[in-house]
Amino acid sequence: MFMGRFMVPTRFGKGPSTVAVALVLSAASVIAAQRMPASVTNVRVTRFEPVIWAVTASAVTSSQATIVWTTDLLSDSLVEYGLTTSYGSTSTRNTILVTAHAMTITGLLDSRLYHFRVRSRDAAGIEGVSRDYTFTTAAPATILWTGDHEEGNMSDWYVGSGGGEFNSGSAVSVASTDIAHTGSFSAKGTISTPPNPSAVRLFRWAESRVNQQAYYGAWFYFPRTYTFDWWFLDQFKSRTCSTCDPDPFWFVQAANRPNGTMYLRLIWWYGPWPGGTVEGPHAGEFGGRTYEQTLKDVPTNQWVHIEIFLRQSAAFGGQIIVWQDGVEILRQDNVKTRYPFMGDEWSIGSYAGTISPSPSTIYMDDAIISTGRIGPGLPVGTAPVASLIERLPGASLFSRRQQPAIPLR
Repeated sequence: MFMGRFMVPTRFGKGPSTVAVALVLSAASVIAAQRMPASVTNVRVTRFEPVIWAVTASAVTSSQATIVWTTDLLSDSLVEYGLTTSYGSTSTRNTILVTAHAMTITGLLDSRLYHFRVRSRDAAGIEGVSRDYTFTTAAPATILWTGDHEEGNMSDWYVGSGGGEFNSGSAVSVASTDIAHTGSFSAKGTISTPPNPSAVRLFRWAESRVNQQAYYGAWFYFPRTYTFDWWFLDQFKSRTCSTCDPDPFWFVQAANRPNGTMYLRLIWWYGPWPGGTVEGPHAGEFGGRTYEQTLKDVPTNQWVHIEIFLRQSAAFGGQIIVWQDGVEILRQDNVKTRYPFMGDEWSIGSYAGTISPSPSTIYMDDAIISTGRIGPGLPVGTAPVASLIERLPGASLFSRRQQPAIPLR
């Protein structure tokens, strides 16, 4: 009688196979019974390599990208990358065993096509390797406009007749040496309520009218916690005609948590104000929308950076993303941002119905509009390397009371 052993491999698991089981059986018992024995006592479990899927490159800038992927087994993480399929560069292996993987690769060249693949090794040292993937790094960010208030006045907002101050109620905006993010000056905005509402609004529209997508950032300083019914810090408005007042579409609004702490949320203001007849923000929706977040609170007595990416759309192809101190806290995709007639108009400031204590004061500084992210949280080397700013000589060319060709409210 032939005596020996043979292996019957089989796989278990849905989708990509996860485990191979080798059944080591007595040949004689199988031959004698002409069937699989009812009980198997000598079983050895062997593993195939981790199966990798859902590989994507996200948060791609001019010098970095985050690579994410999923494995069926707990395994480590490594990315190979380069300008060809030979790769040439390798990330540091993250030895923490996970099934949801994310690694950020840095030091990339701008405006280049990169190849990459990922590798994951399980606890037994068996490694899975993905196929080749690609992404293209962004062009370096170009600064389109900046307001640092170092002229000692508010003339930055009037550069090229592309913006200005549009305050209402009991509101004052001045360049101040009380505190500054950089240099000696910042914009000081003070409002009192009543009257209701009161608003400091520092507008720029020259850049947003010609750039369908851009990043809008500024530093804010809150000397204390305020309480309020509503309080807008950033807003985007749009017009239906050249002589029409602009209607609000999107706000970044401060709010109070139950314990009084301030935080940021995102508001769709059902334009045109106040009727609310425009479809949006998503297709098939009407009426106001409030988008909340629990990731970050607004601190007091320190500078806070608020940066917004806006991809404009008069249909539903727009996008708005909000970062606080480099952390993405709010995002809405496939949204409407404006009317068909004209591009959005951006402003920062202090705009409240009722606020306590009153008067209330905040400071704003180093406002920037650019074609790429320039705020905190970016690695060294991603700062803008080009600028389209052309300062007009002499701050005296601009008056705080200068009015734009098209009225704003």
